[in-house]
Amino acid sequence: MSSSRVELLMTVARLGRPTMSELARTLSVTPRAITRLVDGLEADGHVVRERQADDGRITRVRLSDEALERIATMGDNHLDRITHLSDGISVEDLRTTLRVLHALNTAVHADLDLET
Repeated sequence: MSSSRVELLMTVARLGRPTMSELARTLSVTPRAITRLVDGLEADGHVVRERQADDGRITRVRLSDEALERIATMGDNHLDRITHLSDGISVEDLRTTLRVLHALNTAVHADLDLET
């Protein structure tokens, strides 16, 4: 599965039942690109499109049951890998690493906000 498809699945998982427009904005892609990605994921049975009940013009995307299971498995595998990789690293070193990563993340977001 392509990284863009995985990113879209994870975004849907995080947002719940986003609209197509919300997905495009969140992933910083065109509506056409979102439509193409959702088309492919829907054809493969990973997502389901649903019309919003009170406004049929709005389409929401949700994960299929299969995708929910797949994401849970991916999360478990990811956690297992992180646990394995961090064996032998002290808690203090892990905390320091997290602090540095958080500082870098904050700096990058601040820099991006300044550029827009």
